[in-house]
Amino acid sequence: MMWFKRKAPIVHVAKALVLRYQDIPEKTDKRLVTSAYPQSHSAIPASSLQTICSRYADQLHELIDALPFSAQQIDEIVMPVLQRVIELIHLLPASEVHHHSGVGGCLLHQLECATETIKLIKDKTFRGGETLEENYHNKNRILLAAVLVALTHDVGKIFDVRVVDANDHEWEPEKESLMQWLARLKLEEYFVTWHVDRQHKSHQVRSLRLAYGRVFTPQLIHFLDAYPHSRLLCKFDDAVALGTGPFADVLRQAEEISIKHDAEVRRHLLGQYAQASSPLIQPMLTAMLENLSQGIWSVNKSASQVFVTNQGTFLLLSEQVVFSVRRKAAEQGVSYLPGTVAGFVRVLAEGDCLQVNPRQEEGRQYIWSIYLKFADVAKRYECLKLVDGQKLFKSGLVPKTINIVDEAEVPQGTGKAPEVDFRAPTGDFIRKNRATREPFDLVTEYGNSNGQELSQRELDEVWRQKPEAEVCQRFIERLCRTLHQQILRGKGSLIAQMQTVSPGRWRVDSTEFEVVLRRHCIETKTVEMLFRMRTKPPFFTFEPNKHFIICREQAET
Repeated sequence: MMWFKRKAPIVHVAKALVLRYQDIPEKTDKRLVTSAYPQSHSAIPASSLQTICSRYADQLHELIDALPFSAQQIDEIVMPVLQRVIELIHLLPASEVHHHSGVGGCLLHQLECATETIKLIKDKTFRGGETLEENYHNKNRILLAAVLVALTHDVGKIFDVRVVDANDHEWEPEKESLMQWLARLKLEEYFVTWHVDRQHKSHQVRSLRLAYGRVFTPQLIHFLDAYPHSRLLCKFDDAVALGTGPFADVLRQAEEISIKHDAEVRRHLLGQYAQASSPLIQPMLTAMLENLSQGIWSVNKSASQVFVTNQGTFLLLSEQVVFSVRRKAAEQGVSYLPGTVAGFVRVLAEGDCLQVNPRQEEGRQYIWSIYLKFADVAKRYECLKLVDGQKLFKSGLVPKTINIVDEAEVPQGTGKAPEVDFRAPTGDFIRKNRATREPFDLVTEYGNSNGQELSQRELDEVWRQKPEAEVCQRFIERLCRTLHQQILRGKGSLIAQMQTVSPGRWRVDSTEFEVVLRRHCIETKTVEMLFRMRTKPPFFTFEPNKHFIICREQAET
């Protein structure tokens, strides 16, 4: 299902500024890239289109030369897209403190991802049509669609930044590209700050909107949609906005390669910027040290977060650990640390703080499963192995090591430490009766609150077992009411991404909704059934495979 119209308006550019392949210099001008790091808060030069092409000539040539198109197709289909991307994002960084956070980082990251996509997609099998003939004729279109995902997946980040000139005149990205704004005001430099209230991954839908509205040309759309059964644009939509489908899988691999390359560049570019592979490393390590020194974390106990062993220092891999690090860092004034296990691991890995487990498969290469014995009982823990565990302890306070139990000596059936949900809750993990220290009677608890909105504490609860049918139905009813009210208010923990489809009809990303269901041991199939059984507004359509919910004030006729 298409979210946006495929008719892209023509952005009028002066003839002298129409970019052709022959306009790209043969080699990158190295003098233009020495200021890439550190970004700090210095001014970014208002470079011309020609200057930016000189800055990234090597990357542009590598990308374009890998595309299986004629010179005419390159100039008519590919170059206009590249020009519009450059004009839109100019030399903006890709992030504030993460990868490609220097000048020009966003463009460089997208060019690198696009080039790696071409290499990766050759090992993939995609069927863009219904017949062998269509698949054959669509192979170049499939390749181009995947490249476009890489070239546009981060353009929505222009709404995460505030761009001003020396007189505090602010760029309005809804009205014009950054390059057009710079040319109109005849600026020589500009300054970038990041909005503190931006939401993680919220740029994805905006990237899709910008792709159709500001980047794609009618010629490109016609080329991609030439065959009636190809549905390439639908696959493009799923990848950019939802992060699903075959193109999204390729993009994730390409991003990993680009991010690793950026980390290497940062470490070797400038000596004084040796730790720039991730500026978040130090506040994360400081937060861990404080958790240990203040007794919030323990070491070498059954329920500990850190294990100092004869084979190295290990950090328990759990969302509780991530949450406690993030909370402690916030107390120190650092408010934008990763809130997920995946993000936490990625930052530590980019900072060369983690040892790779050669026995693990791709995607789990930093996970170590170790057995430790406490009270003569062996338990398996999933951990991260730190390169330098002494960084977690003050000088001379490293605990005595314990031995890791050989897996061959562990009796079969030994369980591992309890797992928790992927995202860190903001409240207690399990709500208990203060008097009896037993879990609440859920029937009683929710029977008296039917129809009311759920509090954040209730949303963050983790139930130990599947609820009874009556309890489940009451909880889902309150969850529906909570979701509907957050939609009407336009904000809330369940609606990180929302689009008004038409009056009284909204489309909402269901990721956070699904997290709540997993915490409460409720299957998505159960929710789908209950949604279909609703006889009073609001009405819902739940698509868990595509991760979205449609909310309607009126029943469908």
